[in-house]
Amino acid sequence: TELALHLAVYRARPEVRAIVHTHPVYSTAFSCVGEDIPLFTDEAAQCLGDVCRTARYALPGTPELAEACAEALGERANCCLLKSHGAVCVGVTPERAFTAARVLETVAQTLLFIRAMGRTPDPISPENILAMQDFVRTGYGQPFVDAINRDWGGKPLVDLQKGLEAALAIDPQIDGNRACAIGASY
Repeated sequence: TELALHLAVYRARPEVRAIVHTHPVYSTAFSCVGEDIPLFTDEAAQCLGDVCRTARYALPGTPELAEACAEALGERANCCLLKSHGAVCVGVTPERAFTAARVLETVAQTLLFIRAMGRTPDPISPENILAMQDFVRTGYGQPFVDAINRDWGGKPLVDLQKGLEAALAIDPQIDGNRACAIGASY
């Protein structure tokens, strides 16, 4: 069980209300070589918060893995890689955590394609990353955020089945093999 990991993230990041732990192919490939995934697409800059860092290796289910995950997420990232294991994505709602998981996997795949072309991605400046994140917070998608806050009253989603149903409503491609655990604050 990764209960300790979920609890460590919730303690370190009080704004987080949902955690998605996955074992996706492309992101896991980067985790196996200990490589971070930079923000080089607009979608990644808007959604992932910060560079997706790879946590130091620790055995699954251990307090060491929980600590390594919380450290890799830091204060801003909405995702991290667990060395030779998979990915952890977080959000203020289950939808945001699942979106981070989808975006992370897309960015990892894109990075592999760029490298297959013998290239490296052109970085987005820190100033433009901050501008895009501010735009998402204050303008783009705000009706969606307002609807979530209205419907859930800003309270954590406790019922995991409802969380899975919400995730499937957002992205029908997510299934039990792709989303191994859904965490919700109590």
